[in-house]
Amino acid sequence: GTRFLIDVEENGIPINKELCHEFIGDINLEIKKLTESLYEFDEIKRVEKEKGVLFNTNSTAHKGYLFFTVLGLPIHHLTDTGAPSTDAETIESLASSHPLPEIINNIMKLKKIKSTYLEKFIAGIDKDGRLRTGFNLHTTTSGRLSSSGKLNAQQLPKRDKRPKRCIEAKEGFKIVSQDLGTAEMYIAA
Repeated sequence: GTRFLIDVEENGIPINKELCHEFIGDINLEIKKLTESLYEFDEIKRVEKEKGVLFNTNSTAHKGYLFFTVLGLPIHHLTDTGAPSTDAETIESLASSHPLPEIINNIMKLKKIKSTYLEKFIAGIDKDGRLRTGFNLHTTTSGRLSSSGKLNAQQLPKRDKRPKRCIEAKEGFKIVSQDLGTAEMYIAA
């Protein structure tokens, strides 16, 4: 088993860099359209007027002010500093109350796909077009492999398939992927 993992680590994961760039361009356009759609809401204009700056979807202060002061949405929980939380889970739950949290949530998800996966893929690709990561055999309690390094292979997003589509086998080869649940791993072990 260990020799096989060493071979897999040394071979690396084949990444299609051009496809990564294409997807980044697509995501940038999607973010631009979603950001433009924010301005269809007078509440965004009100936040900008009252704060004196452009609305920033990365700003927890702007999101908190919009959600809880301007829109009057319910506060789910507080941060360690006592401010209303605007974490991803909170924004996800607020999305059913008003369209703005949903739009902001979608912008945040797209930015994460772009920065956490696609841009990291490009930055981590070696000269041979492959990205190398470590596979750990003895660091999980369930017995499954974990991954660390330039790519955390077990954390690739399930909903947005673009990062997985950038992993591309060369002609004559196939990518094999298996995602087993913890219970299935215990049975297999």
